[in-house]
Formats: sequence, structure tokens, C-alpha cells
Amino acid sequence: MCRNKRPRFRSQLTHTRRSVNSRSGFTLTEMIATFLLLGAAIALIAPFLVSVSRQRLAIEQRQFAIQYAGSVLERYSALPWEKLSPGTQTLADAPAELHTLLPDLKQSLEITEQAEKPISRQLRVSISWRGQSDVTVKPVQLSAWIFQAEAK
Repeated sequence: MCRNKRPRFRSQLTHTRRSVNSRSGFTLTEMIATFLLLGAAIALIAPFLVSVSRQRLAIEQRQFAIQYAGSVLERYSALPWEKLSPGTQTLADAPAELHTLLPDLKQSLEITEQAEKPISRQLRVSISWRGQSDVTVKPVQLSAWIFQAEAK
């Protein structure tokens, strides 16, 4: 009886090994399902990545405009009081790199006299440019106040 059981066990073991070894790769259906899932994931993520890229560009443009407006304010606030006449001033042309980063760049400096004591002048720099979709973005505006030195 023992002899009959052994060969049958070995044949079952061999049969089990063959069935495991015969299924060692992926089926065509599994591969197609995987590619469909990957394609769907990429199709869902792509618009998100595009919008993130556009927002990042808009933020970088705004940061460069703020830095440039700040440098213009520093330059004009260092001038003597007599050279800061009220009205709209023409600004020197911006660097070429800034025109590349901020297409259709428009800049202005407006100086207004404040009548209250102490006498002061407000400098207001405004920077605007054309953003994505050829729409003019909300301008960056920075202000500074310059006070007249009191006579001794």
C-alpha cells in the first residue's frame, strides 16, 4: 500500500510544479489593462501639471515685477528733494531681460505732493505686462514717501 501512495504523490507534485511553471509571464489581457490604467492616470494628471506650470510662471513674473519696482523706488528716493517734481515721470527703459520675462512691459512713476505737515511727496511705481492668453495682468504698484528736510 505504501508503494501505491508514493508514486501517486510524486505525480501530483510533478503536476503541480508544471502548472506553476507554465504560468510564469503576464497575459496579454493583464498588459492591456495595465496600459489602460497608466494612460488614464497620465490623462488625468497632464492638465494639472499644465496649470501648475502656468501658475508658477505667473508667480515668477510677479516677483520680477515687484523687484524691479522696488529698485526703481530706491533709485528715485535717493534723489534730492528738488529733483522730485510732482507729476508723471518718464522712466529709463527696463533691461532687455525684463522685457523678455514680462512681455509688453509698461511702467510709470507718479509723484504727488502731500500738503499736510510734514511736507512730503509720494512716489508710486506701477508695472504692468501682458500675461498668459494675451490678457494684461493686474499691475504691481509700490509706493514710498519722501519727506522734505526741515531748514535749521
